[in-house]
Amino acid sequence: MWRRHRAAIFLGLLGLVAGGLFGLILGVVAGLAVDRMRSDLGSGLSAEREVSRAGVRGDVVSASRRGAAFSVAAVVLSAKLAKVDGRVAAEEIRAFRRVFYVPPEELDMVARLFDGARRDALGYRAYSRELGRIFAGEPELLGELLEGLERIARADGEVSVAERKFLDRVRADFGIAERAIN
Repeated sequence: MWRRHRAAIFLGLLGLVAGGLFGLILGVVAGLAVDRMRSDLGSGLSAEREVSRAGVRGDVVSASRRGAAFSVAAVVLSAKLAKVDGRVAAEEIRAFRRVFYVPPEELDMVARLFDGARRDALGYRAYSRELGRIFAGEPELLGELLEGLERIARADGEVSVAERKFLDRVRADFGIAERAIN
């Protein structure tokens, strides 16, 4: 998945550095367009066929955009969760690496995205709300992401009050029933 979205991740990183959260969003959108053009040219698939294969309730979102949105949001949510209690611990970074597989050739790009996102914990709700909207029909996928985030929160010892609030808000944005976090 990471390889298919190189431009989205790269341009998202550039946007994050240049313009913060808004720059990240613009960069990802521009990168998705580039990735989509490459995909369409390389595979011979028409945009109409791709969109019709990946319809989502309400809006129609391509499979490529869904994958990129999920990948970027998973990295950003992980980084912001690690930061929400004040500092990003090495244990949390190791937990991220255990939870999410990143191909070796994409490690630098993902590390830059994680580092940019962990500067502060602000803005994470935009990502969790968007994922909740795009993947509303796939609660298992959202549940797996939430479980991964919980593992990151537990990595440095106890789950802090700030981390619990973060996870509760993400859970609500995902439309997942409340459960206790240990």
